[in-house]
Amino acid sequence: MLRRKRLPAPLREAYRAFSDVTEDVDRAHAALTGAAPSTRYAGRPLPDALLDFEEALRSAQAGMEGWRAPELLEEWNRCAAGLMRSLQLAERLRLEAPEIPGFETLIGTIDSLIAPLDAFVAAEERFRVLRR
Repeated sequence: MLRRKRLPAPLREAYRAFSDVTEDVDRAHAALTGAAPSTRYAGRPLPDALLDFEEALRSAQAGMEGWRAPELLEEWNRCAAGLMRSLQLAERLRLEAPEIPGFETLIGTIDSLIAPLDAFVAAEERFRVLRR
């Protein structure tokens, strides 16, 4: 008989908190990528997308303590640093308000803001590894 692997009891609450945080991170990602035009959609204005991006990341930051656990400390630190880096880059972009010419430059700008959040993928994997 096959048994589904489950997180140890002490980590279940941490995973629920992590899931809430990743919902905010996903919302931030979607807000920012919504600024990229496609063949059917002109894209949102970058300043509007940036505002929503920062708001969602601040919400994610507020929930971070809920999933801080000794077994996940390395991943937690990387995620906290990724959130901080993305927020710093977003703030600099908002304050400097440079002109972003062309599609490739816009995509590169969006990618640079989102890249630090890749730490959450590694954290999700760590939760998977901890299942027994």
